[in-house]
Amino acid sequence: MSSIVEIKESQSARLQQIASEKGVTTDALLEQALELLFQRADREQAAREEQALLRQLQAEGNISALARTRPPFNPDEITITHTVSVDPDAFQRPGA
Repeated sequence: MSSIVEIKESQSARLQQIASEKGVTTDALLEQALELLFQRADREQAAREEQALLRQLQAEGNISALARTRPPFNPDEITITHTVSVDPDAFQRPGA
């Protein structure tokens, strides 16, 4: 499918500059931009649906049901990228 999109000259120049720097076509950049836009729209829709569910559960007084709507935590899917050593004496203890 082919479409014609009208954009400002400054946007066109910037688009061409970025395409040149990345070694891709302006069409490829526009496709990437649209994909990001679609992903954002999907995330926003999911957030709206989650908020609606939360409001419904709150209205029903059944917040604990929310925990059952999420997939279980799987520690095997967690990747530790780095660790940091912490001096335990650096923390103030309550009442100390």
